[in-house]
Amino acid sequence: MDWAEEEFETLELGDALLNRRAVLLAERLSQTTGSSIPGACKSVFTIPVRGWENCGMRTKIYPSDIGKEQFNLIAPLLEQARRKTKPRTVDLYEVFCAVLYLLRTGCQWRALPSDFPKWRTVHSYFAKWSEVDKDGVSLLEQALKKSGERGPRETGAQRLQRVLDHRRAERQEHGHSGAQGL
Repeated sequence: MDWAEEEFETLELGDALLNRRAVLLAERLSQTTGSSIPGACKSVFTIPVRGWENCGMRTKIYPSDIGKEQFNLIAPLLEQARRKTKPRTVDLYEVFCAVLYLLRTGCQWRALPSDFPKWRTVHSYFAKWSEVDKDGVSLLEQALKKSGERGPRETGAQRLQRVLDHRRAERQEHGHSGAQGL
């Protein structure tokens, strides 16, 4: 056991892979006095490094994120959707947090913050997780329910549309068409 493993022996980031990455990162940083964290990430991990996200470390935490412990409960469910043909090159936790961010904010796919995985990757996982099974329920719905997330919240525009639709239905029910009242 080297110094980094001893130093980080009690480290608990909620994921064994993240714990190991922290130890490797510390070892690499100690080997070169002038090295940077992104530089150390490039030498430690075989995944192509675009930035912090591939080190398992995002620079920003969003209100839509869930904890690692919470994610570990739903990870097996989400992993069902993928055939294991080659090793995954993206952190499933980061993809799920990106989906939660999109559901919470309602932003466009291309407007996804750059510290999440690429939007096309997130979209492909979202599409796969959104496929409904024979019972009419998607993996994403099951995962959101199991994680305790409420799912997408109603925006002001959606609320207005719902109220207008309700009023239009009431007018039609009482025999009033939109053109006659004007």
